[in-house]
Amino acid sequence: MSKATSVARRLYRAFAMVILVLLITGVIASFAAWQQYRSVDALTGQVMPERLANSRVFLELMESQRGICNYLLNNDPAFEDVYRDDKREYQFAAQELRRTTMPEDRAAVAVELERADAWFAIAGRQRQVQPGSDEDVCFAHQGGPTFDLFLSSNAHLDRTLTHRGDVLRARTRTAELTAAGTLIATAGLGILAALIVAVRTARRVKRMFKDEKKHARAQARAQARAEARAQSKMREAGLRIRENVSVDAALDAAARVLGPAFRADLAVVRLAGAEHQEQRTAWWSASDRDGARPLSAQPVSWLADRHARGDVWRSGDVRTDPNGAPDSERKELLAAGAVSALTVPFGAGPVPDGAITLVRRTDDAPWLPAEVEAAGQVASDVSRWVQQSHLYEREQRLEAQLRDLDRSKDIFLSTVSHELRTPLTSISGFVELLADTASGPLTDDQRHMLAIVERNTNRLRGMIEDLLTLSRIETGTLRTVRESTDVTELVDHAVRSVAAPPDVNVYTHCPPKSMVADVDPHQIERVLTNLLSNAVKFTPAGGEVVVSVREDGNHVVLTVSDTGIGIPHDEQAELFTRFFRASNAVEASIPGTGLGLTIVRNIVANHDGEVKLRSEPGEGTTVTVRLPRERVYAA
Repeated sequence: MSKATSVARRLYRAFAMVILVLLITGVIASFAAWQQYRSVDALTGQVMPERLANSRVFLELMESQRGICNYLLNNDPAFEDVYRDDKREYQFAAQELRRTTMPEDRAAVAVELERADAWFAIAGRQRQVQPGSDEDVCFAHQGGPTFDLFLSSNAHLDRTLTHRGDVLRARTRTAELTAAGTLIATAGLGILAALIVAVRTARRVKRMFKDEKKHARAQARAQARAEARAQSKMREAGLRIRENVSVDAALDAAARVLGPAFRADLAVVRLAGAEHQEQRTAWWSASDRDGARPLSAQPVSWLADRHARGDVWRSGDVRTDPNGAPDSERKELLAAGAVSALTVPFGAGPVPDGAITLVRRTDDAPWLPAEVEAAGQVASDVSRWVQQSHLYEREQRLEAQLRDLDRSKDIFLSTVSHELRTPLTSISGFVELLADTASGPLTDDQRHMLAIVERNTNRLRGMIEDLLTLSRIETGTLRTVRESTDVTELVDHAVRSVAAPPDVNVYTHCPPKSMVADVDPHQIERVLTNLLSNAVKFTPAGGEVVVSVREDGNHVVLTVSDTGIGIPHDEQAELFTRFFRASNAVEASIPGTGLGLTIVRNIVANHDGEVKLRSEPGEGTTVTVRLPRERVYAA
């Protein structure tokens, strides 16, 4: 004998004892129960349905009045729709009230509904006139009393039904007390019999439930593993979408991932056009039947209300249940063979940026709530990644534009600099001819003016050379040709080439022996010239400039220091930026282009060295250039 059979027999015995007790007392309770039944049946089958139908008529008429009043006050078509919907619901409610009305209440119901229809007739004519007009006021005066008459009839019927229900409840209570006394007696006997059998069967039932619990746990573990696999698949889908940086690639990846992941036959991802761009569409199909691009021309703006509510659109059967979808959308879904469809809008604002549409072509594959929720989560991921892809594309376009501008700037600087060198050469030559005494004697004023022209010509030539050098550095055409060079000689040449004012002292500290380094002499002399020019230019009368050369382990160190105006601390980080000039230099009207230090930094970098600057406002500046010693030695 099995455990289940033994437990069943014990339960049969218990049930037999309980049934016997119930049969003995059943006759006694039958009459009371019959009375209770009649009262409850009259209450639930007649009074309550009629009262509920009467209340529904009241509610629909109140909503209709609210709708027509709001429409007349605000002239908003949405309230007119409310009025029409409530009027239609009223007709159903009135029909239900006529059906549930008891014979003794038919006359009262007829009067109530007649007054309601009269009010609707007045409201219908009032809705067609201009709000606030004389006709509107006239209809308002007619509709108010008519509506009050309806309320009076409705309230009278409700009071009648309430009283009738109270009487029936009192009868039911009496029957309940009669039946309760009988049932209390039988309950004691039934409980005693049930306890006797329950104690004996508890152990067997406990063992059976233990086995069932093991089985349930095994099923729960299997379900958990299935859910874990589903979550893993969705995470994998999200990762595959995020692997793409362009918008089109992200949309295409989303369509290809979502279709198989949701067991769909067709997946379409639409992105609404932005910034005068056309709508983008990507799609995936499980078969080759979709020749054209499904839904590619259909907008997503019709989903705005659902998107604002955080809702989705779905249809169990597109053929019979459009569920608010536009005709054009439904037509294309049907053309794609859709039976059930799910569309999830996505976007960060109140208007959806796009939508994901999943289609199934079989009747036995409805969309489950878990699938709808998962689709919403994936849509959020797609929305975020589309936004990032948009930013990436915009950044790429801006970067390309900046590269074009930078390239145009370099071409412009190079062209202008080359073109300016020719007239400067002519100016310089004619200045030399005029200064030559063979061309005739010059007065002191004339020589002074020629000196000014020559000085400014040399200054302009230096600016052009800086521009050309910077252009060659940025275009990568500046070549560093290293050769064995005496660095101390470069220092001497630079000091002689920089015309220091007579009231500024320039000193050099060089080792007594020659220091030969494998560098580009022209470029390193350019570095020294730029540093010395800045030091002399920013040092006031009575100041001094010191240039020194020394060895430091594997490096040769060039230092240029001055006692000039210094540089503000908050501006020192930008000194090596092209065209940047310190604010105190600009305020003092000291001429300059802001290119000298930029050229110094790039030339030193081409020599695998480093440059550092230390400055205190009002005390002076020190610039240190360190060149590596792999190819540097002392002679």
